[in-house]
Amino acid sequence: MITGTAGVSPVRLLHPDPETARQDSRLTELGWVPSGRDLLAPPAVYAVELDSPVARVRGVVAAWEVLDPPAGGGLVPHEQTDARAVRRRVRALRTAHLDRDPLLLTHRGGGAVRRAVDATATPVYEVTDRQRHVRVLQLPDDAGQEVLGLLTGEDYLVADGHHRLAAAAQLRAEGVASQVTALVVDADDTPLVLGPIHRVLLDEQGRDRVDEAMVASVLDRCSGAGALVVEHDDAEAGDASVVLVHGARRWTVTWPERPRTDVTTLVEHVLDDTARSRTRREPDTRVATAAAEHGALTCLLPPPDLDEVLALARRGALLPYKATAFEPKLPPGSLVRPLPAWTPRS
Repeated sequence: MITGTAGVSPVRLLHPDPETARQDSRLTELGWVPSGRDLLAPPAVYAVELDSPVARVRGVVAAWEVLDPPAGGGLVPHEQTDARAVRRRVRALRTAHLDRDPLLLTHRGGGAVRRAVDATATPVYEVTDRQRHVRVLQLPDDAGQEVLGLLTGEDYLVADGHHRLAAAAQLRAEGVASQVTALVVDADDTPLVLGPIHRVLLDEQGRDRVDEAMVASVLDRCSGAGALVVEHDDAEAGDASVVLVHGARRWTVTWPERPRTDVTTLVEHVLDDTARSRTRREPDTRVATAAAEHGALTCLLPPPDLDEVLALARRGALLPYKATAFEPKLPPGSLVRPLPAWTPRS
């Protein structure tokens, strides 16, 4: 469940010069407290505006109580996780005692939060990180409580941060920390850009080359899984079909349902069962297509639809690991929340 934003400490992203930030009397008046090299934020509600080449979004920073399962607290995952990645995340949290990668959540809120933020928020920091420009706003207590009230009681799709959430659930089970930080973006206000993560089939040495026999095997497996496979000279990934590319040849692969059946069947029942090969995940369409030109078999996936992903997640179904790419994301270290120190299990 949402619990507010107490304890969130924006450090690295929000000001590239901590010394200058500590001398900012405006921040002191707003309740910010210097602590070593950090500048700790007071308990309040914060909004973040993020400009990138991909999109402009606005979100509200929130701390979430992690429940098991997460849906019990309003967090709805949509992708499977990799156990090794979760273990790495847990080790990082244990070592640094910092939560430095917020979840990225999205929902359809009708733009209600924007009105409260526009009317009352005070700009705190503004900084450019590479190609991303971030502006942070602090809300007064009464407006902050109004915003938290608007956010309470809804379901929020975990757009990015499934491994962070799984790590938080593990730490909660150990009695260490029970909250996770999140940036909540209203898709009716400033929607995230939702794209696919394509699959590139390589040979067993990981090179961009597969032979014609392997291509034929994948096509046969797609047909055997119920897909309509048609070769086209100029096929492009569209709303309803996967496109397989090998050299100069292209095939559209269409299942009766889209796009969930496409990615799940393709990844779990076709590519993962293909012998003498490796599969690489690639969010960049140009890179994925270039790999096919060099001899790999590239599977260009259609762009998912947010409402279909939401419906799927609410039913408790999960897409394969790394099936979607939501953009833009905050850079690592954008919102740093100190965690209590603890003694790792022996």
